[in-house]
Amino acid sequence: MIDIYVNDLHHALKNRCYFSALALALALPDICGAAEFSDDTPVAKRYIGWYDKYVFPYTSAKKDEDAPALTGELVYNLRNTFLHQGSPTVNRKKIKAEREQVDRFILLLGDVTKVWQLSSSYGVDLRQVAPEIGVVHVRFFLVDISYLCNLISSAASEYYADNQDKFSFDFSVDIQDHFFSRDPSVVDAVNQSIEKDPIGTLINAKLNNKVNVTDIREGNLTKSILKRLKSVSPLLKTAFYYDNHAKEYAELTVKADMSPAYDRFLAYLPAGAAILDAGCGSGRDSLCFMKKGYDVTMLDASEGMCKCAEELTGQKALCMGFDEIEFADRFDGIWACASLLHVPEKELENVLAIFHRALKRDGVLYASWKYGEAERMDGGRFYCDMTEEKLRRVLARAGLKARAGLEAREGLFDCLECWVAEDALPSGREQRWLNVLLGKKVKQTVE
Repeated sequence: MIDIYVNDLHHALKNRCYFSALALALALPDICGAAEFSDDTPVAKRYIGWYDKYVFPYTSAKKDEDAPALTGELVYNLRNTFLHQGSPTVNRKKIKAEREQVDRFILLLGDVTKVWQLSSSYGVDLRQVAPEIGVVHVRFFLVDISYLCNLISSAASEYYADNQDKFSFDFSVDIQDHFFSRDPSVVDAVNQSIEKDPIGTLINAKLNNKVNVTDIREGNLTKSILKRLKSVSPLLKTAFYYDNHAKEYAELTVKADMSPAYDRFLAYLPAGAAILDAGCGSGRDSLCFMKKGYDVTMLDASEGMCKCAEELTGQKALCMGFDEIEFADRFDGIWACASLLHVPEKELENVLAIFHRALKRDGVLYASWKYGEAERMDGGRFYCDMTEEKLRRVLARAGLKARAGLEAREGLFDCLECWVAEDALPSGREQRWLNVLLGKKVKQTVE
């Protein structure tokens, strides 16, 4: 049943019904907390306990910091004021933890998340106008409503998938087609579905605005929504992983010897070329390119990794996902080293189209993946492994007509080089990587 709520939540966000999405999101810890704790546990304790255990670890805040954070108590307070009083804010007087007693709580509404969360405290000096008051310290918290909704719904989906035996949904629902249809095949199909999955199947059918007899009979509707949810959750977990392990990951990878790949990539670029380091991580590769005189723009979806890259290079990094890139004809080369491997196969063609737009005429794209066929979660991160044949399929869907060896004659790119290399980390781990260099094709116009 959680998958139904989450599906509704995502529909609400997509249609810019932000408060509807927020209402659903704030109810999820109630539902999951009831499954996690016994019935005699107070509601507040269940809500805060479940949230702090399953949601808070994926925020970028730390429990020992002084600035306000998206803790269970703060979100529980938001839930009370919003769902019970209709006010999307928090009540400072109802919060016990001093850290979360914010003077101003701000929700950001929008289609694209630019700022996930921001918190701080500052002093307002009133000594000249009110000496008896002195300096007043003000604490504020700003959070993107889409980020908060996705954060909670992702954790709830994961929890539900692992603990379905703890949930008990006892109510009756049906759809109009079942009551009013005179088609015996429809009535029979729906009756069969009631015996298999009386809640999930019927509500999913309603969400799809139709009764598909084949889908109901085979039980595909619930599975399709679960599949969509699983495709969202791992990506969020990957971003949270890098935020929470940024320094550790930077230290692990900063000494990797990428010089053979550098040489192949830079051989196609002019002196002083503009390079986009897409998924810059620690900033290791950007620093190398900068030292060689190239004009480098760093970009990463993880705020933690952006900070590491900025510290290493002394240059600002753009914190955004690949789908937020809006550059056009800007770069001579795009360096996507071990970054596209976090993009699901079905979304790669869209990212390639975005990169194609960002490249100048005759621009070059370098990308690398761990060698293999699987899509998997490993250590808190999502991976899409790649082989030559799998890459050939991706490129074909991205508009290429590829033949043996990945040489392309039409489409977005020409395949310039493709090779398999051993791992570049000094740890000596056994890991092969698929590397590719793609050249931007320019559409030919007929005079």
